[in-house]
Amino acid sequence: MNYSPSLGVPSTLTPKQIFSQYVASLSDQKVILDLQNAVVRYFIPSVDGPVPTAQKGRPLSAEDISTALDFLDIVSLEALSNAPDLALSTLEKLGISTMQKERVRRSLRDLIDWALAHGYLNPPETPIPEGICHTIKVGRYAALPLRRASVRQICEEYLAHSSDSSQNTTDTWNAIVRFFVPGCGGPIPLHKPAREFEVQAALTYLETVPLEYFDEALSITTQVMDALQISQTQQTRMRRTLKELLQWARKWRYLPQPYTVTPWGQPCGTGTSLPSIPSDPTQAQTLKDYYDRYYQQLESNNQKPTLDLWQAAVIRYFVPACGGPCPSGKTVTHAEVHQSNENPPPPQILHLGARKTRQSAQTY
Repeated sequence: MNYSPSLGVPSTLTPKQIFSQYVASLSDQKVILDLQNAVVRYFIPSVDGPVPTAQKGRPLSAEDISTALDFLDIVSLEALSNAPDLALSTLEKLGISTMQKERVRRSLRDLIDWALAHGYLNPPETPIPEGICHTIKVGRYAALPLRRASVRQICEEYLAHSSDSSQNTTDTWNAIVRFFVPGCGGPIPLHKPAREFEVQAALTYLETVPLEYFDEALSITTQVMDALQISQTQQTRMRRTLKELLQWARKWRYLPQPYTVTPWGQPCGTGTSLPSIPSDPTQAQTLKDYYDRYYQQLESNNQKPTLDLWQAAVIRYFVPACGGPCPSGKTVTHAEVHQSNENPPPPQILHLGARKTRQSAQTY
């Protein structure tokens, strides 16, 4: 329920009334004209409203303004709350400069902030947790030999070459627009199915999503679907759809193959070395030294998920494959970690680690 702090009563104003009251509160004519431009030229067309007849650089006619404001009267309060993001689709389509885009979005944000402060709009509420992507390190893929494209371009290219049914296309955009983009901090669709302007807002935002986020789409999307209490059947379908998209992206080198990039963004493979391991053999003579230094590397970079997986692989599979002790249960104890670190194998066996680990894992 909308609540007005100044009046102490629920607000029942329409978007047009909110706009009119905000304009009445302004004294700077340039600010009023900028807001009018932002609403009539960019926001209203982005929510399937009338497009003004005035060309770019020409003043809006009285008829353009009146027609747009009449349409504003039937726009939902939820859409008005999301106006800065929704206007992006029209701004992009018209090729508006970055500086002008920010001016338009700032005018709309000022309107929204004023309406929120007066209780005419509810603060956006969503069960989707904030900061889903905060632990994903951005920029690790910048130096990799990948085909350069935005996440939006990758998705569109995938669907353009897909021979699957139209249902697969629908599922792909559903997974991206309804779950992945909101998980990355983008606009949240307010209609089901999402309306065209909501889809366009999501696609525009998709152009700014880092590849590192896209590579974690399954995890991000799952967290959003859990928060929205999506059925397990639909979750399975969405994950399968995204998995096929990611596999295609890796096949065509838009994304790196799994486990081919170090936590700090260096390609794995022949010649790749851990940056914190000294080359002086007197300083690192056993695998325990390498283990300790790599552990410190992950820990200092706040890579706890990677650290846990890597430590489990070493203790549970690699050490037993080299003839060392086997963990007694599913959870590795501190005593077993300490035992595995005693009498480690020589460094010469390190290059056989992946093969031995796979062989050991197949026995579990």
